[in-house]
Amino acid sequence: MVKYGGHVEAVREGDNRGTDLYLVPYNDIKSLIFQDAAKEPGAFSNAWTQALQAAQQDFTQTLQQNVWQFLFQKLAEQANQATTTMEDPTESPTSRVVDWTTVRGAHPGNALQMFVESVHPSIAQELLVRMTQIHRAAGTNTEGLRKLVKKYDKRFTDAPQSMALLPLLYTSSVYSGQAMLQDGIALLRELLEQEQESSMMDGSAVAYGGFSPLLRNDSEARHQQATEIRFEELNWLKRLVQSLQKPIDHPPMDTTTTTTTIAATSPSSFLSRLVAHRGFHHIKDRNDKRPIENSLSAYEMAWTAGIELCECDIALTKDDKLVLAHDENFLRLALDPHSPNSKKRVSDLTFGELISMPLRSGVRPPLLMDVLQSALAIASAAAASETGYRPMAQLVIEIKPGNEAAASALARLLIQDPPIRPAVAMIMSFDVVTMHRLRAELSRGMNAGMTHAPSLSQFGSFTQRPRAPSLSQFTSSRNSSGNSKTMMHLSTSYHRKLNGLEHHHNNPLGGSNGAIGLSISAADLGVVGAADGLEGFGKEDNTTAPPAVVEPSLSGEENDMPKLMLLTVSDPPKKPCELQVSIEDTSPIETWLTPPEDFCTSSLDGVYMQFQPIMMTPKGAAGLRALRERGHLVGIWGYSGYDPDDYETFCWLVQQGQCTYVNTDLPNHFRKDVMVRTTSA
Repeated sequence: MVKYGGHVEAVREGDNRGTDLYLVPYNDIKSLIFQDAAKEPGAFSNAWTQALQAAQQDFTQTLQQNVWQFLFQKLAEQANQATTTMEDPTESPTSRVVDWTTVRGAHPGNALQMFVESVHPSIAQELLVRMTQIHRAAGTNTEGLRKLVKKYDKRFTDAPQSMALLPLLYTSSVYSGQAMLQDGIALLRELLEQEQESSMMDGSAVAYGGFSPLLRNDSEARHQQATEIRFEELNWLKRLVQSLQKPIDHPPMDTTTTTTTIAATSPSSFLSRLVAHRGFHHIKDRNDKRPIENSLSAYEMAWTAGIELCECDIALTKDDKLVLAHDENFLRLALDPHSPNSKKRVSDLTFGELISMPLRSGVRPPLLMDVLQSALAIASAAAASETGYRPMAQLVIEIKPGNEAAASALARLLIQDPPIRPAVAMIMSFDVVTMHRLRAELSRGMNAGMTHAPSLSQFGSFTQRPRAPSLSQFTSSRNSSGNSKTMMHLSTSYHRKLNGLEHHHNNPLGGSNGAIGLSISAADLGVVGAADGLEGFGKEDNTTAPPAVVEPSLSGEENDMPKLMLLTVSDPPKKPCELQVSIEDTSPIETWLTPPEDFCTSSLDGVYMQFQPIMMTPKGAAGLRALRERGHLVGIWGYSGYDPDDYETFCWLVQQGQCTYVNTDLPNHFRKDVMVRTTSA
């Protein structure tokens, strides 16, 4: 026979010692059972009911104050820190801050996850101890009250209390709330394990107050659990995709503005606007849940699940191979971070050296061509049933500032191999010179008759491919008088015009002369200029007539070329080439998107802006719509963990702002009604 009264006292003096948590006076209530019922009628039921009320009140109060108020207060502190960091550019963002917009209305599991990711592990461990103590007290109390009723009915079989008292117990918050609390404890423990394992993997382990990671000893069980976790992540993605396959309900348009461009370029569903940042990956570089960023599997998993657009970053190896890479090296993602090659710039490595340096998930950095071919293969089934070829799997490619070699290599690839063009939806960069040069290079190559060059499929993966004519071959042009003019290097005055200084009191790119840190000749850009300098973007020259824009005569093949967009920032620029603009004043954008008159090319297709909170207001949405009504594509990007990345923000930007592209890291809390079905350990 279990002495439950002794157990209650052991809990009081043991794990719950030093706490104010209520524990039922089990032995005192039990003693009432053996008293003469005639002397004190109802004494047991009254004491029992009072104990239940006290346990219920204590459970609710401690859970509210010591858990959830404590948790959200910490998140609020981190949100304030994030706001301070954004307001003060001298403060460097850290992984310990959180954007309050991601906390608003958060489900319990999401709140716990954000809490663990934003506070020191010792604070999260403290919360785990509190929750465990509250759960233990609640379980002790409800089990004790149940046992007391059972004991009473056993003694007084002619007047049982179960029918009267047990319904009160089983409908009380202290009873029903234990299941949720238990789930919260399990989740919090798992999150702490993941954080500790992650910090140990990247060499940045911190003190955990003496707590050791709770690891499974059964390797087969851990393998099975990891498989189930990956399956649930993929299943979540598929369910999310299904929820986004609905038409966009735009607000009424102003009939006085030109909206034909918007109508012509507007996709039919929300899914067509979503851009999976670096594919379907985990923002903390964990590969036990999702594929690693910029890996072939990250894109194939996204596309096969139904995601249409995925963003990637490219770099050019020492032997002229375009590969996917975000950082300048693979130190962060390499399986062996101590390898000398992991610390080298991608441009200093051959593709063979990259192959010998596996990433954390065991895969290698993929060739861009590998990813494009996968996109085409995945899209072929959907495209076969459509009228006109529009693939359902496309890349959005970012070219890092100063990576001119990669931009030229990408242009050659698109010119030489027309069948791959539909797999690239758009190309973008923070470097406006790179984007205008890319436009010129694509136009020149297309006009030079390179559209029917041999396909890359006719050549080996690593053999030398035929090259499109270099822009250096187009070293002269003719002005309106028919006189040949010599190409000149870009002058300082040209850079000033390019940077849009007419719209800013200060040079947004930094530097005293407006130079952007690139050594690009006018010959490479196809620019015609006099010795006294070149005119700037969109600036009318009254002295000489501007040359006519050369329009390619390429029927449908020109339409296969991807859109070209300019990335901008709203925060103070961190790099000299970054252009800062606010949705409250978008006038500089027109200048940046318009090429110099002598480029003989068309404007860039749009702007990919950094998220600003004002965009979530009617005024900000009107500013976004104004850009669309002027014929520009509009994309929105944000910082992971700082800017909101959820369904409500996405819908607002797409519906109210009519944005063409919206970046997302696809966090599990993206949509509250589509959650990952967690697998218990």
